[in-house]
Amino acid sequence: MLILGRTQVGLFRLGANGPQEMQRVVIPAEATPASLLIALAELLRQNASARCRLQVLISSHLVRFMLVPWREEIASPRELLSFAQFCFEQVYVEEPHNWSFSVSPEAKGRARIAAATSAELISGLQELSKETGCRLLGVQPYLTAVFNRFCRNLADQSFLFIAVEQGRVGVLRARDGQWQSVQTLACADTDNALAELIAREQQLLELRDEAIQAVYVHGGAGSFPEQTSAGNGCVLHRLGQEDQQADQQAEPVDPMLVMARAVH
Repeated sequence: MLILGRTQVGLFRLGANGPQEMQRVVIPAEATPASLLIALAELLRQNASARCRLQVLISSHLVRFMLVPWREEIASPRELLSFAQFCFEQVYVEEPHNWSFSVSPEAKGRARIAAATSAELISGLQELSKETGCRLLGVQPYLTAVFNRFCRNLADQSFLFIAVEQGRVGVLRARDGQWQSVQTLACADTDNALAELIAREQQLLELRDEAIQAVYVHGGAGSFPEQTSAGNGCVLHRLGQEDQQADQQAEPVDPMLVMARAVH
């Protein structure tokens, strides 16, 4: 597994005993796709064996998300992609041709989550995998990867799902089982900052009369209990507690290892 984090890229071998780090490289906080690809090339050429299978996980710092509303007139994947690009341009006021898009599969009549990643980065990853003889299994944003792992554990239909990363959180909101919003927000790496962010999001929803039943949180410093009241009948649930307890045996918590464990 190749992980593109905020300030590091790391290569992990996935096995029965969990992810094992092979090597990591420090990158600038505002790294360009070109500088990321240089670091990735170093990692793969030094460590990857021919015909190895490669999964790529990308931090929310490098991804732009948007909600794509349902449109009855969309009749093909190409039309859906074009509509997602249109939504991207409306949200970010930026030409979409420099970005590579993925759109979540959803039932008819439901909004979808779209993610945009640098097209230069995606094409560079594809070229690197060919050069090193690796089989590229997929490239996935961390937020959607964590949600996909835990979605079957979510008992409520109206919720916030929060994936905590280094310096940032990804927030998915659903109501009656349908997506309402997706966003990424800056957040300090403390439980107090996370608790304040959750409270602020709840207050905003209550002002719009869109109260939720539950808040599901993965990651963070981990001092919240596994399940606790978040006020107004809403319950906060911690996900992946066993993973986080294993990570906290060594201090400080390693954000890259948390990401690797979250989706393994």
